[in-house]
Amino acid sequence: DLLISRGRGGESAVMPAKPQHLAEGLRRMVLTLRAINRKRKKPIRLREMELLAKNGGGGRFCRAASGASLAVDPEGRLAPCGQAMGDGVFSLGTVFKPEPGSEMSLTDISLQSDECENCMLAHCCPGDCPSRIHYNNGDTLPLACVMYRCLYELRQGY
Repeated sequence: DLLISRGRGGESAVMPAKPQHLAEGLRRMVLTLRAINRKRKKPIRLREMELLAKNGGGGRFCRAASGASLAVDPEGRLAPCGQAMGDGVFSLGTVFKPEPGSEMSLTDISLQSDECENCMLAHCCPGDCPSRIHYNNGDTLPLACVMYRCLYELRQGY
């Protein structure tokens, strides 16, 4: 996940994109995708664009945010999603000894920004990945907000 500061990406010198660079990259990607899709019978779709289109307000970003996901690693350890795998705070035990009461639940984490109340997407924001929010703690304007706002502006002709 390019927007999360965790794992090898969190340990490297690679910094998250600046909001304006993310927006410009998304614009270029959507324009390129439109050109590609004009030549395809079955279009390539962006999950985040689809979330905006079908989320008439409410709803959750993913199945883990709704408490309906479970990830299992090769050793049988359990976590609410793959991104939280290996973090003891979210550990759910193992397939041999499940421990459903982890210290923290992804269902308790939601996208919150000082700008949420007056955001143009308040009616259709699908929120963000709860583990991304957890690991990127401290973002003043989360990159997910930048991404959704940019995609919302580009949704015409998608």
